[in-house]
Amino acid sequence: MLIAVGAASGVEARPPGKIVRVERPRISRASPVFCPVVSDDTAVCVGPEPRKADTIIVLDETAPVAELRIEEITPATPGCTSLWNVRTTLLWGSLTRRGTGVSGMPIARAGHVIQASELPSSPGAGTIAVGIDADGDDQADLLVTRDECDSQPQGMCFSIYVRDRTRHRLTSALNLQPCMQ
Repeated sequence: MLIAVGAASGVEARPPGKIVRVERPRISRASPVFCPVVSDDTAVCVGPEPRKADTIIVLDETAPVAELRIEEITPATPGCTSLWNVRTTLLWGSLTRRGTGVSGMPIARAGHVIQASELPSSPGAGTIAVGIDADGDDQADLLVTRDECDSQPQGMCFSIYVRDRTRHRLTSALNLQPCMQ
């Protein structure tokens, strides 16, 4: 009698096996900010203006070594919109060695800096300055390149690229020359 009720109510048996959740790295489509750390409480960020209370993950060639919270942001010079002096507070880790920082991009525990000499050619016309492996697969998820400035041959231009599955996508093209005056 119980079998007839189950069949009549439309209840189907579950298929055998178990459900497995596969975690895939999530790379932000926003423009990350590249932030070299210059002292225990100071970084210089290149890119879009970082936000107060955002964090900077500091990496070396093997792993993340620290996390900083952004406390104060000021333009490098008045009117500069792509180079920022940032005051920070250490949340965890150690800054005994200065590292390369990134804000606005998730970084896994296996994330690390990839030296320019270990990277393939630049996706643009510039020279690769640094690469960041954000998810631990030994592929550069973030590239910072030094570029020629079309309008100012002596200028300081940088491009920031983020890997989007199989290719690097330009997220920021920056001319820092106005920030150096």
